[in-house]
Amino acid sequence: MGGARGARLDAALGRVCTLPLWEPDGGHPWELHEAVEELIAAHGSDDVGEPVAEAVAAGRADRARGADLLNIAAWSGTDNGAALGRTLTTWLRAGDDPVRVHLALHHEAYPFPTRGEMLLRLPGLADRFPEHRALVERRLAARPARPTGGGPELRAVLGELTAQDTEAVVTAVDPAPGAGTDAPGRAVITPAVGLSPRIMHVIAVPAAMAGKDDGPWGLASRHRDALAAADGIGVHSVAFPMLGSSLPVGEAARIAVRTLAATPTSVELVRLVTPDAAAYAALTAALYGPARFGRD
Repeated sequence: MGGARGARLDAALGRVCTLPLWEPDGGHPWELHEAVEELIAAHGSDDVGEPVAEAVAAGRADRARGADLLNIAAWSGTDNGAALGRTLTTWLRAGDDPVRVHLALHHEAYPFPTRGEMLLRLPGLADRFPEHRALVERRLAARPARPTGGGPELRAVLGELTAQDTEAVVTAVDPAPGAGTDAPGRAVITPAVGLSPRIMHVIAVPAAMAGKDDGPWGLASRHRDALAAADGIGVHSVAFPMLGSSLPVGEAARIAVRTLAATPTSVELVRLVTPDAAAYAALTAALYGPARFGRD
C-alpha cells in the first residue's frame, strides 16, 4: 500500500506500537483505544490482523503487545471482531507462522468456530509450538465435559497423568503378588508417592498381554476393574491413561469411553489423559463424535 493511505497506515501502526500499553490500574489507556480505532480507519477494515502481525514480525512491537492490540481491535470494530476472528482462525489452520500462531492463541475469544475443530486442531499446534502447550491445555480444560446420562463426567485431557488433581490415578503394570491392597477384579491399590498433592491412590491394573487380555474384552475389563477399585476406596475422581492394547488407537479410545460411560459407579469425574496429540484426538472423537466444521 503506497501514497497517502500507506503513510497514514504506517503512522497509525507507529502510534499503537509506541503508546503506553497499561494504566497503573491495569487497564489500557484511552489514547491506545483511540489509536487502534485510527489504525482500523487507516487500514479501511475492521480486520487489522495482518498489519499488526507484520509489525510484530518486523520488530516494531513484541508479541505480547501485538496480542493486546488485536484484543482491543476486536472490541473497537463495527463487527465485534468477526472479520478478525476469521483471520485468526485461518492462521491457526495453517499453523506455520510462529508470530501469527502466538497472536491467535492469545486472543481473548476461543479459537475456531466450533468446539469440535478446536478439540482436534489445538493438540497439533501444541506439538509444533511447545512454548504454547500450557496455554493450549488451559483452553482445552475449559470446555464443557461430555454429559453421560447419569454416569461420571468424562473429559479428555492433553497432558501428563501424574500432574492431574484427581483423587486417584490408574496405571497399567504387572503388580507383584501381595503388593498393595487387593481390590475387586485384578486391580491393586497403592498409596500415591511423589505425585500431584491431591492424588492419594494409585490403582494398578495389569498391562496388556497377548491373547484374550489384549483385545476389546480385556481392555474393557481393565477399565471396569479400575472403576470398581475406585468405588471400593470411595474416591470420586479418577484419571486414566490410554491403557495399552494392540488395538488401533481409535478403537481403543472408543472402547474406553463406552466402557466408562456404561459402568455403574460412584465416581463422579473421569479424566482420560494422554500427552500424545494423536491419542488425544482419538479420545475427543470418541467423546464428542467426529469434528464438525459447521455450526455447533
